[in-house]
Amino acid sequence: MVFHSKSLFKVLPEIGCSNIQKEYYVTEVPELMVNNGMVVETYFTKDGDYTLTCDTRDLAGNHSAYGKTESFIIDQTLPEITVTYDNQDVKNEYYYKAPRRAVIELKEHNFKPSDVKIKMTATNEGENLAVPVLSAWTSEEDVHRASIFYDYDAKFEFEISYTDLAGNEALKYEKDSFVIDLTAPELEILDITDQSANKGAAAPRICFSDSN
Repeated sequence: MVFHSKSLFKVLPEIGCSNIQKEYYVTEVPELMVNNGMVVETYFTKDGDYTLTCDTRDLAGNHSAYGKTESFIIDQTLPEITVTYDNQDVKNEYYYKAPRRAVIELKEHNFKPSDVKIKMTATNEGENLAVPVLSAWTSEEDVHRASIFYDYDAKFEFEISYTDLAGNEALKYEKDSFVIDLTAPELEILDITDQSANKGAAAPRICFSDSN
């Protein structure tokens, strides 16, 4: 609680010490202030889930209750986003010859799955492909997880952002970009016959085909 200094000093002389310990308790101050017609203010500054209600009694003994409980949440903590991949066997900076699974972990007390913003693209040889499907979210207290399985040939790009119900925005997540290439290159030898005998010069052509 926050007390106005002048009001506080005005009621301090009324605080008693009739307890066994002969100690003064500041917890008596709100009641004394109310009895003197003063306003008592309360500030909630720590993250948490709060409920608030009150009742009062005047000097004549008349009692009044608020009659309901107000609930509210203080949330000043930024959400945390982490993305990890199972397959780390990378070639030439961002090529992978086997599927990858991404696990998205979002740490947030007041989590709402529909507020997670994910942008994905999948392209192959200039063609736009359908993107992988995000799994359902699972939650364990304040930690929430979902996964994406990349299991076909494409260049994938992935971005994610999240703003919680209190308006706290997670730190910017840098875009992931990588290629899944499960297809072996195709080789073909032309202009030469297998097991042939060539009297003159032979000029075979080797054709190599691969999307990457």
